[in-house]
Amino acid sequence: MELFWISDVIAVATRPRGGDWLRDDLAAAQIRSVRIVVSCLTKEEESDLGLEAESEEARSLGMDFVRVAIADQGVPQQGVVEEALSSIGERQDRTARWLSTAGKGLDGRRSSQGRCSCEPD
Repeated sequence: MELFWISDVIAVATRPRGGDWLRDDLAAAQIRSVRIVVSCLTKEEESDLGLEAESEEARSLGMDFVRVAIADQGVPQQGVVEEALSSIGERQDRTARWLSTAGKGLDGRRSSQGRCSCEPD
């Protein structure tokens, strides 16, 4: 999983490899000080990619896991992102490093990057 830092505390990432490689990819992110994983994958995409255990693996490595499922070529339902950011803010200090992963790109193929934007208080 490749991380692309967009600030000192937020990165977007290629999706982790599934199956037996999942823990290794998450552990590599954890070594780089990632403390929160935000997944934008749907349950179907998690299943297709072998990532059903991503939340459990992240938590077993001491990272928080937040799911903000966004359908391909869609937008999140109203309030979902705000709720996720509020949840992150309640659990972590403002210096915790976190990353976001996403699924398919506009061409229907798996995207190499997710996208995340945040507004300060």
